[in-house]
Amino acid sequence: MEEQIKKESLSFNPEDMEKIKTETERLRLSPENKNVPEKEIIKSSLKSVFPPEEETFSPKEEIAGAPDYLKNPSLEIKNKLARLEEISRKKGINEAIKEAGRENPFLLDAFHDYLAEKIMEERIVK
Repeated sequence: MEEQIKKESLSFNPEDMEKIKTETERLRLSPENKNVPEKEIIKSSLKSVFPPEEETFSPKEEIAGAPDYLKNPSLEIKNKLARLEEISRKKGINEAIKEAGRENPFLLDAFHDYLAEKIMEERIVK
């Protein structure tokens, strides 16, 4: 019982999840998404529902894309993603995406992947 209470208190904001669910369902019905994996549809939903603000990016350093960045992320990236997840659960997904966008485009993209994975996990559990 106590474990379920903790799980519920760490859940994403229900309003955010409803927005993502609605957009995901809309995208899933689109013919061009017929063979698109669920995770990619959720990522597209996140980008559509919570777009980064204009002029959000002010990279502190130039970062080139890394194809396997989430398979073996550095401790720094893991910590940033965990911090962003915590923000998304406490203050909402939009606030976490704004924060990621202030860092750099790489982190924002990594967070979209990470968040899509977390949302898929929660949808399977519920």
